[in-house]
Amino acid sequence: MRSVFSYKTKEEFASEKAEFESYLNYFKQVDPDNYKEWFDEEVYKLFAEGRKNPHFLSERQKPSHENVSMVRVPTRCPLCKKAWAVEMQDNGKFEPGYLDQSVYKTIPMVKGVCHKCKD
Repeated sequence: MRSVFSYKTKEEFASEKAEFESYLNYFKQVDPDNYKEWFDEEVYKLFAEGRKNPHFLSERQKPSHENVSMVRVPTRCPLCKKAWAVEMQDNGKFEPGYLDQSVYKTIPMVKGVCHKCKD
C-alpha cells in the first residue's frame, strides 16, 4: 500500500479499502483479541473510520447554506426587538438562537425576522 493518499482515484481507494477489509476480516477470525495490533493505527483509521479518505469530505452530506452562518451576524428582529444569530448550539448543529439581550440591547444591528416570529 502507498503511504500518500491524496492522489488516489476513487477506484484505487475502493480497491485498497476492499483489500484492507479482507485482511482485517481474516485477522479478526485468526486473532480476535489483538487484531488491531497487526495494523498501523493511521491505516486502520483511514479505512475503518473513513475520515482520512481523500474523498470523504467531498462526498459527505453538506449542510444547507441557508442555515449555516460562517460568521456571527447579530440581527435584531423588528417584531419582538430581540437580538439573534445563527450559531452552533450545544448539540453541535447550526441553529438560530437568541443572544444575551443585556449585551446587545443598544447595539445597532441588521434587521431580520427571528425564527420564533417567522412561525
